[in-house]
Amino acid sequence: MISNLNDLMTYTNGLAQEVPQIADEVAIKPAGVSGDRLAVLVRSVPLPPVYLRCIHDVGIFGVSLGYFALWPAFSRNGDLVKSLLEANSGHASGAMVAHAANLIIVARQEANIICVGSMKGGQPDVVFLLDVMSSPAVRVTSIAPNFEVFLLLAGNLHAVSRSLQGLPSDAIFEMIKCCNYFCCTEEQSLFWQGMMAELVS
Repeated sequence: MISNLNDLMTYTNGLAQEVPQIADEVAIKPAGVSGDRLAVLVRSVPLPPVYLRCIHDVGIFGVSLGYFALWPAFSRNGDLVKSLLEANSGHASGAMVAHAANLIIVARQEANIICVGSMKGGQPDVVFLLDVMSSPAVRVTSIAPNFEVFLLLAGNLHAVSRSLQGLPSDAIFEMIKCCNYFCCTEEQSLFWQGMMAELVS
């Protein structure tokens, strides 16, 4: 099991060695946003503490892990701070829905939007998926207790789906164990079980 950010960096660096031509797009790096850039960010966006610690400790801008793009704007121009500011501006896609729910856009799952609870809301740091693909009505689902756990679950989803491809029952059971380890709610666990079922069946 990928149980901490060091494990996750080791895993993604292994993926990068398998596909060196896209290494920068799959390897999470050991240094993230500088303290000075974080100060610029928090003046504009009320990001919660676990997310801020994660993006300071590891570099995720421009990195994708399976179906998850770990930065919010579609462009790879600039840096993570610029991407966060762009994605959470009033005219960005999904921004009005996110802000109405006290959520901050931080990543993507295909065209769907991944948010963390804002410091202004009642669930700071909880990670939510805004499903904008399934129907015109946006559906909000809680998917992780905080952004660090989200990263670790995404890493485990990727690793387990590769190792247990074609064995859906075993793969889903492994994902349930991961969710229990990270103290996920039932709603959060069901999301990851569903993702695993899609990947391995």
